[in-house]
Amino acid sequence: DYVFDGERGNYTEYDTPNPVNHYGLSKLEGEIIVRYFPNTLIVRAPFRIRPWRYPKAFTDQFTSCRWVDEVAKDIVWIAQTNREGIIHIGGERQSVCQMARRDNPEIGENQRADFKEVKLPRDTSLNSQQWHKFRSLDAI
Repeated sequence: DYVFDGERGNYTEYDTPNPVNHYGLSKLEGEIIVRYFPNTLIVRAPFRIRPWRYPKAFTDQFTSCRWVDEVAKDIVWIAQTNREGIIHIGGERQSVCQMARRDNPEIGENQRADFKEVKLPRDTSLNSQQWHKFRSLDAI
């Protein structure tokens, strides 16, 4: 999700990437390399590892991240299909703090402005409608 600048969120597979930091740029560079190969699928599936490892989390940064144990089965499933291109496999839009508190309700709050040394995108939430449509076809 960091391939996007975070100005508006709800990014689709058709939106133009515009990373704002080195991490996002490295993700985009990986995508560019993959696109040179035929029959490939780029899966944008933002995830975090449990347990939440920090005492605080951002209240003003929004994501569609899921926990790795929640998204891993979806990545394995789609890797076994013949789909090509780009697919977003994200969860519901939420603040990073909301996500962290699902794991630990005691997590404190901080803001992106508390970390001036790195540019953090505001809202990198992904629109996963294509994923939901594709997955629902499997249920038929």
